[in-house]
Amino acid sequence: WVPHELSEKNLNDRIIICTSLLAHNKIEPFLDRIITGYEKWITYENIIRKRAFYEPGKPAPSTSKPKLSLNKRMLCIWWNIRRPMHFELLKPNERLNSERHCQQFDKLKTALQEKRPAMFNRKDIVLLHDNARPHAALGTRQKAAELG
Repeated sequence: WVPHELSEKNLNDRIIICTSLLAHNKIEPFLDRIITGYEKWITYENIIRKRAFYEPGKPAPSTSKPKLSLNKRMLCIWWNIRRPMHFELLKPNERLNSERHCQQFDKLKTALQEKRPAMFNRKDIVLLHDNARPHAALGTRQKAAELG
């Protein structure tokens, strides 16, 4: 549970916790082991406007408004403390499911081998993501266990 407005105590607690975590990271760099995954719907509208020529001094021809449907795509991104490791833009209106999430694990594994081989070889990577259905599904948990 996260309050919408932080009280003075909440704010001080967060500062103490963050300071403590940063101090601990200097002793044992654990932030380098964390890979965060997140999904976000991105809305877009590809408006194609035709050129219209009109004589100077005359009003521009009126055009109808484009349709008001929202196109959206899901961006799935994985990053660590340094940079993005892997991202994927799903097809328009395609949703993330457990099978797709498992495929992303395989692509993330390949990206880690290429971009951060030292991190990949340590085998103590921590995946951080929320408990959305595709993340908590049995197939996804089995795939994560398989990859270690």
